[in-house]
Amino acid sequence: MKKHNSIVRSIGLALTLFTVLPAQASFVKAQEYLAEEDHKKALNAFLQSAKLGHADSQFNAAVIYFQGLSGEKDLIKSFSWMALANEYQFPNSETFAQEIYASIPAEQQEKAIEYATELVKNYGRQITEAKKLPKIEKSPIAAQVIVTPAEMVKRGQLTYSGTSSTIAKNEALIRAAIRNGNPDIFYKQVQNLDAGMVEVQFDVGTDGKAKDWDVLFSWPNNKFVEGTLNAIKESKYTPAKNEFTSVTQYGLTYHASFGQTGVNDFRQGYPHIYKTFRSVRRMANDGNPNAKHTYAKLLRAYKHILDKENYEDFEAVLKEAAELGQLDAQYDYAMLNIYVNRQAELGLPWLIKAAKAGHIQAQGRLGELLLEPPTAYIEQDLTKAKFWLELAANQNDFRAQQKYIEMELLNNNNQDKEFAKQALDWLEDIEDDGEPTPFTYFLLAKVNEILDDKGDAKDWMKDAIASAKQLGWATKDWQAYQESLNN
Repeated sequence: MKKHNSIVRSIGLALTLFTVLPAQASFVKAQEYLAEEDHKKALNAFLQSAKLGHADSQFNAAVIYFQGLSGEKDLIKSFSWMALANEYQFPNSETFAQEIYASIPAEQQEKAIEYATELVKNYGRQITEAKKLPKIEKSPIAAQVIVTPAEMVKRGQLTYSGTSSTIAKNEALIRAAIRNGNPDIFYKQVQNLDAGMVEVQFDVGTDGKAKDWDVLFSWPNNKFVEGTLNAIKESKYTPAKNEFTSVTQYGLTYHASFGQTGVNDFRQGYPHIYKTFRSVRRMANDGNPNAKHTYAKLLRAYKHILDKENYEDFEAVLKEAAELGQLDAQYDYAMLNIYVNRQAELGLPWLIKAAKAGHIQAQGRLGELLLEPPTAYIEQDLTKAKFWLELAANQNDFRAQQKYIEMELLNNNNQDKEFAKQALDWLEDIEDDGEPTPFTYFLLAKVNEILDDKGDAKDWMKDAIASAKQLGWATKDWQAYQESLNN
């Protein structure tokens, strides 16, 4: 009996060790439910991440089953999830699994082994890595090698009109970046000031035009986005080439820093931002993961006007936040290494870690990485891409929804009407509430054709071609498709 109580105390403590962090993730939601003592919802949320290979969630699910917090106590499930956490090498899980197993009545121990074996078969480390996760290849995939990268030949004009005279420093095609997470408590203090930075990821098509752009980082949030996107859309590139022909190049980046004319001193030129900067730095130095993440963003955004006294390596601070379990920081650090530093081997483990924890954008990006690899060292895998894109799409991630539809229509030639109905709902939401592009309208045309609505298909195709021409895209293939709709 003493041994049994010891397990309860040890495992019960484990449930309180994690800090609730601000990210849209099942693991984080589970912790929020724990704080509210809604253990049934907490268990369901933990199980979502546990099935993706998130060892922390496997451990916590085992604890809830062991203590019976969500209802009836279940030692068999508790042992099985703890054994799975052990397969993922979660600290102390082996000892706990052994002790839980010892507390199971002898006549039920064989059943417990069978259940644990089934979990490993479905969600174990080897099966997860083989069927769901990308990996870094030792040699480049020949079909994905770009011999001649895309190169800018015409720079789009970068402008911004604010409440004071401003200039923009355009550093095109140099860095990929972190994305901006949810606005935090510091955002309102800096949202109306004329200094900051925007970083955008985009692809360059075979017509030499930027496509599929996505704002990865914007500080202050959305302050300078419109002007930056306009500059990207107006820019012109020589298309990338493989050994034989022009190809689309994925994962290029555009970086723009903004500041008031004549101001090159952070403390004197932007006193309100500097006050916020110092406040965030103090909290970051106290070990607050959220403050560390915000501090890293401030360092990144204002590094061009920070003096030596105030500047720190933002990458190191960002990594510290990631190591403390801040999921947005894990995602940002992953994107930084995959795209900016071109070191996918360093970034990919962090993207996988965040995705397993239920970070929706990380899940979508993992799928996108498998669909359109930005490096020849990650092999395209449509089956794995579908798993992650569909997972994020079903959680209302607009970008993942469009990428998933694109893959199903253009790569997999999915003509199923039930799929088309779901795709139509998603695309109409993107058209109404998201940021539609000419490609959104093209997909709407394709979906309506599958649903035997050629009238709407023609209308959407007309919109697709008109908006594409405004951006200077080549439309020959789309015009041919439009003609086929008229026949």
